[in-house]
Amino acid sequence: MKTSFAGAALALSFVVVAPAAASVVARERVTLGQLSDNSDLIVVAEVSAISPRWALQVSATLKGNLSGQLELDPSRYVRMRVGQRALFFLRGRAGTFRPLVTEYQRVLLNDPAREAELLAVVRGRIPTLHGSAGALADGLFTQLGSGQGRIREDAAWDLLRLKRHQPTTSQRALLVAALQRAPSVPLLRLCERYPEPAMLQPTLAVARQNPGELREEAGHALQAIDPGAALNALEQDLRLGTRVSGLQATGVARALTDRGAGQLLAQALGHQVEEVRYEAVRGLAGRDLDSVQLASLELAVWTPNSRRVSSAACAALALTGPGRVLKRIADHHPDPEIKRLAQALRRDPVRVGRPFLR
Repeated sequence: MKTSFAGAALALSFVVVAPAAASVVARERVTLGQLSDNSDLIVVAEVSAISPRWALQVSATLKGNLSGQLELDPSRYVRMRVGQRALFFLRGRAGTFRPLVTEYQRVLLNDPAREAELLAVVRGRIPTLHGSAGALADGLFTQLGSGQGRIREDAAWDLLRLKRHQPTTSQRALLVAALQRAPSVPLLRLCERYPEPAMLQPTLAVARQNPGELREEAGHALQAIDPGAALNALEQDLRLGTRVSGLQATGVARALTDRGAGQLLAQALGHQVEEVRYEAVRGLAGRDLDSVQLASLELAVWTPNSRRVSSAACAALALTGPGRVLKRIADHHPDPEIKRLAQALRRDPVRVGRPFLR
């Protein structure tokens, strides 16, 4: 696969910020596509010395014109050993090539079969005067099924650069299969961009099983695919009544912006497991709630509950509900601690309430 489209569609400059202790890089800026576009020299080389400078014996040149031995100043962020072979992406000119500032500029090579696939992928990313956008897209979707994580993830990031591409049926199937095999942030962003019903269940599975960044990204994708169907599935999770299913339901609902997510979280306030009720409160905090959901949140303060849940619900109401609700709690709640908390929240809802919703 050779294409001039790679140069146009993936042409964002390679940006690395290198603070004193570590190299910080935007992941999408150091894909195989981005590095292939923005590097002046791409070589396969073996390290023959590391002091005072790196000495690299070049065995293959993929981009640029250089053979024989190459010297680099040592990197502050990348470590090499004598005898290691790697693919190097370099900036600069002969004699003045810049030191590596990120691990992504160097890919270690120790398996001939994996090496052959990697080099074929990189050669396909290097811009040429002939080729087509369709050929690049075909190659990238196929690479989503690679056995090498670097190739899979970089293909997904590079696909996100193809703003005008509309995947074929077979390409969408490759995307779904890749998501089921090894979910990642760029794959979920592709699902958000190209939503279809076949993506619903694998995206839900990712959201249920992966708290944190993947769940947040899956939430965005579910919003694009079918938030109503996602919430119906989460409601079934909630009805199971178990801790695990309840936490999955509330966790995923928190990642959804659909108004129905507030309804589900309000239902979860009656769950038998305290931890699920607490996560439901956290999910309701700061949302635009209707009168029924606000009433459910206030009920969690007044009915018998753990101090943790009641305090969190009080804090959520300070951020979400009308002032009269908090005043009612401050004036009439039978628990002196909750009354004092409500009084403090009326004075400073954000600072006082934040610790109860972490």
